[in-house]
Amino acid sequence: MADGTHKIRIAISHKGQTRYFVTRFIVPGPEYLHDGQVVGLNNASYINQQLRIRMSKIYAICDRATDIEYYTCSQLVQYIEDAESNAGPKSIHDIGERFLTTRKTAYKEGTLRLYRDAIAYFEMFFGSDYLLQLLTSDGLHRFEQYLKNNRGLSQTTISIKMRNIHTVINYARRQKFVEFDIDPYSDYEDPAPTKRECAITLEELRAIRDVDLSKERAPMLSVSRDLFMLSFYLCGMNLRDLVEQDFRNNHVSFLRIKTESRRKFPTKTEFTIQPEARELLERLTQSGKIFIHHKRSYGALSRILHDNLPRLAKKCGIDTYLIYYSARKTFSQLANQLFIKDSVIEYCIGDTVTQSRKVIGYYIHVTPRMADLAIRKVFDAVASDKSLECLQEEALGGVTEPPKTDEELQ
Repeated sequence: MADGTHKIRIAISHKGQTRYFVTRFIVPGPEYLHDGQVVGLNNASYINQQLRIRMSKIYAICDRATDIEYYTCSQLVQYIEDAESNAGPKSIHDIGERFLTTRKTAYKEGTLRLYRDAIAYFEMFFGSDYLLQLLTSDGLHRFEQYLKNNRGLSQTTISIKMRNIHTVINYARRQKFVEFDIDPYSDYEDPAPTKRECAITLEELRAIRDVDLSKERAPMLSVSRDLFMLSFYLCGMNLRDLVEQDFRNNHVSFLRIKTESRRKFPTKTEFTIQPEARELLERLTQSGKIFIHHKRSYGALSRILHDNLPRLAKKCGIDTYLIYYSARKTFSQLANQLFIKDSVIEYCIGDTVTQSRKVIGYYIHVTPRMADLAIRKVFDAVASDKSLECLQEEALGGVTEPPKTDEELQ
């Protein structure tokens, strides 16, 4: 300070950065501080006691925080100071802004945009200065009807926006920005999205694989078929992950770009590139990267698929809504129909493997070898000319139906 005295500050380090809480205590100079304690003053004992109390409160607030990994060091200091004074944001606008700021480094821009849009609609209906603490079940019902009747949104879009608002409200609760006397979700449930079936059957998958496109004037139709089948033969790999992969190795190892930042303990998916995929990669890659007619970007390939997959479905006589994501759904569904364990399927498609609540769930894990065996089982089924029913009987060792339980036998 200007007079040569020093205000005592409490340091906090987070994510490689250090910030400080300024306290009300002042010492004449640095010589009155030793090993984190105030010394040489008449009231040193009192000051040290008050500093310990303040630090205990800071530790307690940090221990209660469930979203601490999303904060920068400066944001963490702000969060702690808000919690100490109960002066955090209260309006939906301010809470929404705080939520978006803390998630900026964790969420992809597309995900942030979805949350930003949901908050904007909420503000349109309730007003930007609306205190979230006033929210009721009736208010949520009216907001849902507003999205449907006044904004003309589809059921799936409404479901996404209501779930995103729910996430923001849960965030506000965890941070103690809001407390409800009556839970607004006690008499309200987020609407379920309209289920659009986009998985195709085994026969339809074979039809796409085998259709003759050599006489088609549009070359992108054949390219779209190859990209779709490549995704299937890479266990439903998303397009964004596909364009980032280097396929010069004989195996893939990746974290899904879509979800990697949201996982607390990310684990890579690894499996061997099977011959079916390698044959397609020979046509679709250059120097190990996807490269088609001078196009390699996600946006360009996404537009090609969007324009051509519906035409491909029509040519193959497929009535199911065919999109690139259908390859992922179809791989998962077919693996499930062949009685492959859920945890192995989750691993193959790059999802977080669901951990069993049983004790054994903490001792076992899926390995790349297990994934390779499961993948080969699916691809061999596709390569055969057998029906799904026949393949299922073989998978059950020739038993046409599962064994009956004791209750069924009685």
